[in-house]
Amino acid sequence: MKINAKRFIFCSLLVTLFIFPLYFSISHITNHKSEEFFRENSLQISTIYDTPIVIDDLPGSLTNWSWAKDQGYCTGSGTSGDPYIIKNHIFNTSTIVSSPLWIQHSLKHFVIEDCFFIAHSAFAGIYLVNVSNGKMMRNSMGFPTGALIYMRNSSYNIISNNNASYGTVYGIVLSGSIGPTRYNTISNNLVSSNLDTGIILRSGCENNIISENSINDGLYGIELEPCTTNNVIYLNCFNNTSNALDDGINNYWDNGIKGNYWDDYPYDDEDADGIGDCPYNISGSSGNQDNHPLMTCPERSADSRIPGYDIRIFFSSSFILLLGTIYLTLKRKRKNAF
Repeated sequence: MKINAKRFIFCSLLVTLFIFPLYFSISHITNHKSEEFFRENSLQISTIYDTPIVIDDLPGSLTNWSWAKDQGYCTGSGTSGDPYIIKNHIFNTSTIVSSPLWIQHSLKHFVIEDCFFIAHSAFAGIYLVNVSNGKMMRNSMGFPTGALIYMRNSSYNIISNNNASYGTVYGIVLSGSIGPTRYNTISNNLVSSNLDTGIILRSGCENNIISENSINDGLYGIELEPCTTNNVIYLNCFNNTSNALDDGINNYWDNGIKGNYWDDYPYDDEDADGIGDCPYNISGSSGNQDNHPLMTCPERSADSRIPGYDIRIFFSSSFILLLGTIYLTLKRKRKNAF
């Protein structure tokens, strides 16, 4: 039986069009059931960068924000009303011993949003040193990235609605190794299935707020190292092998009214007020407690939108586009043959 090439390619195109997205959707739901309610945003592809980008805003630097804007890496002017915006890009430097996106010595207002990062396993997708006034929103990472965000000696930044999951080491790292890292907010993030720790605060981190995050399926949920102080952790949902470790001083695991949900909380709620009857003991040298442990995971903010893994849909769409191109090429050749 003679097969009609045109009809065969057309049918193949239709099958691919429906089967590929269905396959990826089923695969994602099967492997990431706990994340299914986070997949509201689709990653819109703008540019793929495969070499590290370093934005250094020190006076006299040749690679400052103005340079970055001239290169097309960002838009905006760096003010609070018109921040520099890095958006809808893929950064892939997995074969280079470096982070794909560095920003350092910056006081300008900037936003990194809706980007996908693939970095070397020893580095984070976004590396921030001595920066303020930054917002990291709705970003995600892929294997073998070591962590989504590493912030050092930086203050007054916001890390919100990101998918910091499947890091080969961490999800989010704050460090104050030289100067303090303080007054940062980490909220409404999905931090899941990182091989070591979901969120880690290292020496010099103080007065940071960590709230409304889902931190699960890791070896450690959150760790506060020695010389961390006055950090407030509340309204988070923890479900890990070991949920928390606090070796710091005067850190707070509730806001005086509500604390966090702990999957291994062993006590009851006799008065049914949603707060456990006994404190939850935090591991570590601080001897700290969550005085108002929650009996259920807190509801997320209404405007929280965390990206899933729609990067795979991008690749399937590219494959569909390739088949379409082949079909049109064969159609033209057949037409020209007559």
